[in-house]
Amino acid sequence: MTFRIALVGNPNVGKSSFFNSVSGESQKVANWPGKTIEKRSALIRLDGKEIELTDLPGAYSLAPLSEDERIVLDAISSKEKFDAIIQIVNSSNLERNLYLTTDLLSRGENVVCAINFLGPSGGQGIDEKALGKGFGIPFVKVDARKKESALQAIRLALESKGAFRKKSALFKRSDSPKRRYLAISGILKGAVKRKATTPKTSLDFDSFALNPILGPLLFLAIMFGIFHLTFLLSEPINSLFDLLFGAPAELAVELAERAQFLPKWFPSLLENGILAGLGAVISFLPQIATMSFLLYFLEDSGYLARAAAVLDSLLRRFGLGGKAIIPMLLGFGCNVPAIMGTRIIREERAKKIAILSIPFMSCSARLPVYVLFSGVFFPGKEAVAVFCLYVLGFAVALLSAYFMKPLFSGGEGAGEGRDILLIELPKYQFPYPKNLVVDTRESLRSFAERAGTIILGASVVMWFLASAPYGVEYGSKESLAGSIGGIFSPVFAPLGFDSWHASLAIINGMVAKEVVISSFATTYGTGEGAELSRRISDEFSPDAAVAFMIFVLLYIPCFAALGAIRSETGSWKTTFLASIYYVAVAYIFALVGRFAFLLFSGGIPA
Repeated sequence: MTFRIALVGNPNVGKSSFFNSVSGESQKVANWPGKTIEKRSALIRLDGKEIELTDLPGAYSLAPLSEDERIVLDAISSKEKFDAIIQIVNSSNLERNLYLTTDLLSRGENVVCAINFLGPSGGQGIDEKALGKGFGIPFVKVDARKKESALQAIRLALESKGAFRKKSALFKRSDSPKRRYLAISGILKGAVKRKATTPKTSLDFDSFALNPILGPLLFLAIMFGIFHLTFLLSEPINSLFDLLFGAPAELAVELAERAQFLPKWFPSLLENGILAGLGAVISFLPQIATMSFLLYFLEDSGYLARAAAVLDSLLRRFGLGGKAIIPMLLGFGCNVPAIMGTRIIREERAKKIAILSIPFMSCSARLPVYVLFSGVFFPGKEAVAVFCLYVLGFAVALLSAYFMKPLFSGGEGAGEGRDILLIELPKYQFPYPKNLVVDTRESLRSFAERAGTIILGASVVMWFLASAPYGVEYGSKESLAGSIGGIFSPVFAPLGFDSWHASLAIINGMVAKEVVISSFATTYGTGEGAELSRRISDEFSPDAAVAFMIFVLLYIPCFAALGAIRSETGSWKTTFLASIYYVAVAYIFALVGRFAFLLFSGGIPA
């Protein structure tokens, strides 16, 4: 028999950390709400028993005012009821967290409360036995990041065996919030002897981090520092990586040429297609790993929750609801989960605007394009160039949201009404090393999956197009690749890049943005970093490079992101019109960017 346990709790109380520590799953853990958008389950064995552990989205109550709260209510109300519910509560904000407990008890759920985020004090001053007596359910102190600690709560749930599944005599569904909070406050007076205090250093830093003027400037400065460190730290790794990858690749091609049993075309496929396409993209792995690690460090330190809070008012001015800042910041990693993350937005109008604005946020898949082109045309200033692109993407997302407001009617305006950002400001802490390793590993695993499927497949297709029809010179204008790219190249001539290689790379980039690099490498027939850089410098001028990077930043996101837009809006028409809109915006900004660069760097071409 499988024992079914649900994990519930307010956003950002450590549910995903708890789930990961006991199940081995690698959900994203971060210091802002809205990470777990759908319920996720894992089977574990404990003391000879099989347990299905389900991580539900964060919810402040069981009133279904948003998509995440609806998912929680539906899961708890389903016919196959959970045998027990473990509610994770934040030790520093017990009063608000325990409101959800009253909802669960009023429904007769079998609840165990796990008190998390105890800090160095170990939860001294919190009497879990007194809390348990007051609410009539077990309370236990845990460190959700540590497996053995988290398992204590699961064992307690197993031991309860439904003993607490009864209607609470203290809390009823008809109770007003005021009555419930009064009851909670009364219980806490006898159970909590020590008020949580914030260290003076945290208060000093927050005076800057949460300041409406200094806060956004601090965020920009920190992000610039991350880009600078990304290039500084990844450079020595990159050199070593090239050496490790280059020699085996040359040996593989040499062996393929000597192998009599292989078809004559295979060495070309291996060298110009597979190794050139994959090698060009994989060579940027150190930058992706370094940037991911630094961003996760920033998340787990507790700072990004402050960034979300301070940017909240800025987004409201442009027509985005308060909660939109969370999925928008997620967009720096990947647009797909960011678009799905808009489910935490309650107002339909604000949600649609956020969905259509998020693709302008520069995801990590675009980073290899920026690294290649900024390294070729702006050596020594790569961090500045990449930073400017990320800022531009965020600015265009805000402008897009502002001009979209009149297009969506019905309900309260975006950024008005009840769509208020409620976010825990966790204590500043040194990130847990295991979380940083797991999160960075998952980013690399996701990248490797794309490399082994989408990018590999695109590289093979590009090799075939560059080789056909039979008898043409590989990668020539007379090849199928050259013919297809040549059809679209006049369209991009005003942007400064009218080669068929660039046009084809843009088209292929709609599959996945990393394919832009593999398309260049495959059609050029080179995967070597220096040779690829040389070919790029021969084909592009600095102003054309600026336009190209801006276009890649803003045009149609990958097919997966378009699928997410279709899924969340429920409309193919909206997705199609959005695609046209993204291309138009990208073209206009790329054109303006090119001529602005020429204007400030020496003049407009005749």
